[in-house]
Amino acid sequence: MKRFIVVLLSLLFLASTVSADSPETKQVTGVVTSIDVKRGLITVRKKERDIVININDKTKIIECIEKDSIKDINIGNKVTVKYKEDKESNRATSVTIK
Repeated sequence: MKRFIVVLLSLLFLASTVSADSPETKQVTGVVTSIDVKRGLITVRKKERDIVININDKTKIIECIEKDSIKDINIGNKVTVKYKEDKESNRATSVTIK
C-alpha cells in the first residue's frame, strides 16, 4: 500500500511539472485592428480589449480557400485565433478568418 501511494504521488508530481511547462491554448474571437507584417504581429479587439498575437511560419491561416501567411489577413477581418501565452508573447497556433 505504501508503495502504491509513493508511485501515485510521484505520478502526480510529474504531471504537475509537465503541465506547468507547456502553456495552455487560449482562444479569442474578434476583429483585426492592426497588422505588422515585418514583426509578424496582429492585434485582435474583443469588446474593449486588444490582444497582440504573434504570427509565425508554424501558424495555420484558415479561410474558405487555403491561406498561409499574415499577408492573407486584413484589417477588419473577423477572426478566431488559437494561441499560447508565454513570457514573451502570445504565439498563434491558428487563425481562422470568418
